[in-house]
Amino acid sequence: MTPSTTPSARARGFTLIELLVVIAIIALLLGILLPSLSSARDSARRVLCQSNMRQIELAHQMYIEDFDGRFIDAALPHGSLAGDVRSTWLISLQSYGAAPDALYSPVDRSIWLSVEDGGNDNGANLEQLRTWFEQNEDLLTDNDFGNDPDQPAIARLTSYGLNGFTAQTVAPFLNPDPVTRRRLDQHNAYTKITRIPRTSQTIHLVMMTPIKRQFGVPTDAEPDFAKADHVHPDEWDFAFVSETASATFASSQIWLNAHGGEPTSPQGKSNAAFFDGSVRTLSFDEMYLDAKHNLFHPEASPPGSARP
Repeated sequence: MTPSTTPSARARGFTLIELLVVIAIIALLLGILLPSLSSARDSARRVLCQSNMRQIELAHQMYIEDFDGRFIDAALPHGSLAGDVRSTWLISLQSYGAAPDALYSPVDRSIWLSVEDGGNDNGANLEQLRTWFEQNEDLLTDNDFGNDPDQPAIARLTSYGLNGFTAQTVAPFLNPDPVTRRRLDQHNAYTKITRIPRTSQTIHLVMMTPIKRQFGVPTDAEPDFAKADHVHPDEWDFAFVSETASATFASSQIWLNAHGGEPTSPQGKSNAAFFDGSVRTLSFDEMYLDAKHNLFHPEASPPGSARP
């Protein structure tokens, strides 16, 4: 018996119209799913960043217990080292459980990271600096400053930085302090846990800007705060200029939009860690309004208290 050759018996392929319909459906599904996948990825990175900061804060709380309530100090003055890198909080807190990887946010793609860490900077990273100090320790500790080798240039060593109000060597000089109307300097700075009246409302750790900005405009110039380990919130009050001026100026120090929003917008979101160990994702205008209303000065009022 001869096989049937009628059209109904032959294998039927897709017509051009059917293929186009299938392609259109796939494109539609991708259009629906990709934003969700992107949002899920961003959320995962934000949570991992929070985990890093929480780990650093937990280590810092144990450090505080060992040092009679005193906070760890800043050590990277705007792109250089102030002494032995092994005594910086970047390394010191590792003894209290902060992993080296916790120093970098998963969203940090700064060009100022070292080449070894995925950036473009030829400066030394943390491990290279530690090795350099170990190799040159005899020369650096022989009390003969004339034979000290030049310290290597540094790359970006961390995504995070300390609140300058609570780090002794970078504490502001304010006379009078606009919040307390008292003199504020390094001798009476907020450098101990007993001097922080509201630990859950005082920021300790922020995300450092990944690039250099001048009045909000990104530049390729050698960075200062992108390689520092602290910020100076006492310098940010430009509320008398405009509603956005403080955020624009602060963006030269803090990474306003690490987790969403525009780079210099008061609504840009980033993570911040508090002295009670909590970590929150906040917009800049939730952190800072002006010199008297912010979450950085330990005795300032919260920004929300000044808004209707």
